[in-house]
Amino acid sequence: MVIAKLPGYLQSASRALVSLPGRFSKADVTAAIVLLLCFLIYLFLGWKASGAETRWQLDVVDGITVFYGDDAYRYFLAKSAWIDPDIALQGFVLPVALALDGILALFTGGSLVLMRSAHALIAVLSIWMLYLAGRRLKVSAVIMLAASLVLALMPLYAYVSLSFYGEFWLSAAICVACWALISRRLWVFAGVISLMPLLRPEGFYFLFMGAIFLAVEKRTRQFLMACIPGGIYFFVLMLSDNGLQGSFYWRAELRQFLNMIEFSSNPLAMLNTYNNIWLFGGMAGLFLKSARPLWPFSVATIFWIFLVFSIVYFKLGDYEPRYTVPALPVIAMGWALLLAWFSEKLKGLLSGSVVKPVVVLLCAFVLFENLLQLHAVNQISAYYGSHSKLPDFSDSTVQNALFLPRKDQEIEDAQFMADFATHLIEENPRINTLVISDVFLFYFLDPARLGSEVNIAYSATYWPFFRRLIKGEIMAVFPQGNHYGYFSLAPPREDSAELLLYADFIAAPEHQVGWARGRHQLHLFEYHLSLQPKVDFRDKPAIDPLSIPQHEMTPFL
Repeated sequence: MVIAKLPGYLQSASRALVSLPGRFSKADVTAAIVLLLCFLIYLFLGWKASGAETRWQLDVVDGITVFYGDDAYRYFLAKSAWIDPDIALQGFVLPVALALDGILALFTGGSLVLMRSAHALIAVLSIWMLYLAGRRLKVSAVIMLAASLVLALMPLYAYVSLSFYGEFWLSAAICVACWALISRRLWVFAGVISLMPLLRPEGFYFLFMGAIFLAVEKRTRQFLMACIPGGIYFFVLMLSDNGLQGSFYWRAELRQFLNMIEFSSNPLAMLNTYNNIWLFGGMAGLFLKSARPLWPFSVATIFWIFLVFSIVYFKLGDYEPRYTVPALPVIAMGWALLLAWFSEKLKGLLSGSVVKPVVVLLCAFVLFENLLQLHAVNQISAYYGSHSKLPDFSDSTVQNALFLPRKDQEIEDAQFMADFATHLIEENPRINTLVISDVFLFYFLDPARLGSEVNIAYSATYWPFFRRLIKGEIMAVFPQGNHYGYFSLAPPREDSAELLLYADFIAAPEHQVGWARGRHQLHLFEYHLSLQPKVDFRDKPAIDPLSIPQHEMTPFL
């Protein structure tokens, strides 16, 4: 009776809301509640990494820190999204990912904790959509929930979901697109895949295969819709000052420089990141007959994994675990389909009451083994193996070893140096560039105070590498102009027209420290910017970070 008195459009919305619980089985509602618990775990992780006075660095996954690198710079760019329009043309963060995080920054006041919390909610909702997609493929609720939990509680996936990497948005979009594809909601499917190349470059492969699917299905209007956003963006880039090639050339230059530093060049490193039963089992599941409705994304996923492997194998780039994250939702679907197939085969040998516990135990094993990716869990496991007991968590030495905390004083020091750099720029109009290698400062910089006139540059690496490769010049990327450059530095003079602030730790006797606070240093230089370094680094041998004296690298370890 109450609904009947509402206007027509409100009647429709109200009826949909009232009938929503009836669309799901009790098992599906239970799965939603369990995934809600995952959301609470995400909230705790985001708070401990970003919101507590002492920040735990729990994000060391497979020996690599997920946060505090590019994540910090992308957080700063998200807060700058509506201040400096050049950021959208730089392509360090692609425009849709930039806009989405920019919107979150507006609604949360740029709060790091609240933005990570919003990411947590979006990530868990997208996994819920993936769960529903599996249910439409006739996977049982128990198996699909177990497979979803393996994905949600995978350390790498959890931390990338809390980060500001484009991989978070792309993986969430893939979850939604899988649901739309299997549900035959092709307008939604076309809309979501149309945005994927504007979230991360590898989104193009998912768009390409999705567009082929729409063409095969003779869905002309949806096909055109899928191509429009990317087409508009590339048309805008072509009309920009740098042109299409210039807008992305900085990536090639940056990659050439970073290839001179020997990080992880092991093509088999991926096998250490993931449980191999899950990885190969999930990919094998994509070849099952039951996975056929998912074929566009299955092909794109297998191609992307192969491409990442090839890039590392042929030494065209370093291995970073986060690059594989967009493939994980589809592999999780393959894993669920494989378990469903496996369960059917087991039913001929075992009773149904035994099959489900076997599947759950297998997923529990994969989940536990994946948790060993985390530095803290790995250390606890090693300690227990050696002493047959857990470490004393109340011991501050143990806490420092396990959780790698950034203490209150370090956070205060970083905040002070970020504010001090901003103050120097506000007081001296000749300082028109701020180059940051000390990336932790990006979490504390206020883009509203800096404005769009100051060139905020993200340094490619640290001073010890610059000193050896290009004799102290600095390479950095930035939104303005050509989006990258090599800064040659000299002591500032009274008549210097343009000055540069450089935030980095310089352990070299020829350079006097400008300002220091804790482990943070700030230096003032006169500079000259060019597109090529004075010293050609390409003919030099690659540098092993372990070969650099510890006193030079200590602040970055």
